Amino acid sequence: AARRSLRRRTATMAAAGAALVAVGVAFAAGSTYLRMASATLEPADYEALRVGEPVEQVEQRLPLQQYDPAANADSSAAAERYDCRYYRSDEGFPSGEYTAYRLCFGGGELVSKDALKDLGISTGTDR
Repeated sequence: AARRSLRRRTATMAAAGAALVAVGVAFAAGSTYLRMASATLEPADYEALRVGEPVEQVEQRLPLQQYDPAANADSSAAAERYDCRYYRSDEGFPSGEYTAYRLCFGGGELVSKDALKDLGISTGTDR
């Protein structure tokens, strides 16, 4: 009887531990997805933005959060000269692929917009 009780407690503790790990992994994946989704600018919305538009009009169509590229990943002249903000084209799940959008503002308007496959390769428009 004592052995069965010990086995039952051991099995219960192992199951509880596995459940906690599963909940932790699910929470981490879910919060990562939500963080990425809140920094996603749909490609059609990106295309609709026009260089020269006032900041106020552009900001109304932007996601809640910005995508935070690796520190010093963008050393372009635009990034050094203007207030640039970054967004993702897609959450990147499950493929992990997305394009980073860089929107740069100066003088109260959008002065450049760039689609960066890799934060060093620009395919955008500047003023």
